Amino acid sequence: MEYQPNEEDLRWTLNAIQGKTTWAMPSVGCVFKFDHLNKQFLILMKENPTSAETESVERIVTNLTILGFQETGSFIMKGMNHVDQILAAMDTIGHL
Repeated sequence: MEYQPNEEDLRWTLNAIQGKTTWAMPSVGCVFKFDHLNKQFLILMKENPTSAETESVERIVTNLTILGFQETGSFIMKGMNHVDQILAAMDTIGHL
């Protein structure tokens, strides 16, 4: 069965990203980077995500798409097993 978000799901997602350029989700194993002005986002996912983590990301992407955002890319971060590692790499790179 394909995921169909309801109004509460969409409201929750919109509230969760409000004013954030970086949204780290440890329970999902990923970090979302937002460009709110252009309504775009980028996904940085830990290495070897579980099927539950992948499904959760897909649900969030569905919600964001319905809210008018466009995915500009997604990356599996090799050697990284937690969002803290992804965030540290982002700080090192500095331009993500």
